[in-house]
Amino acid sequence: TVSGGPRTVNDLAALWLERFVKTHKRPTTYKGYSDLYRIYVRESLGSLPVKDVTTAGLTAFMDQLYRRPLKERVPKSATAFYRRRKRGAAWQPAASGVSEPAKMAPPGSVEEAEERERARREAALVNRDGYLSHESLNKVLAVLKGLFGYAAEQGFVKVSPAAPLRRY
Repeated sequence: TVSGGPRTVNDLAALWLERFVKTHKRPTTYKGYSDLYRIYVRESLGSLPVKDVTTAGLTAFMDQLYRRPLKERVPKSATAFYRRRKRGAAWQPAASGVSEPAKMAPPGSVEEAEERERARREAALVNRDGYLSHESLNKVLAVLKGLFGYAAEQGFVKVSPAAPLRRY
């Protein structure tokens, strides 16, 4: 990588989202790419040094997403939100201003609407069998291609390791 450039994939993603996606794409695209990165990529690839990411590694990552059931890899926020609401979980303000994820946002609040929207987006990425749909896999692939394409354009890597990856 270029000296002063991003060291990890998380650093690169933060740079790409803020400097490119936020300024060149629609707000909904920015939100979608941010969510896809957070939900699917950050945990698996985020701590890797940018210079160590290879096409083979990204192919293995995408194959793993394709083959593993959803319940093993996606945060439970989508289903947990609806289950807690269905059971009538009571909202309680967090003590001393510290947010507690187990507590529900007050009904009708902006926080509740954001939580509901986040849960809806996460649930929409899955097919009936509990696996990521082909459409969702291709969205994750678009994030990887955009992320590493940006890295190549900026000189952080010589060639994008995501360029040869194919759609699902």
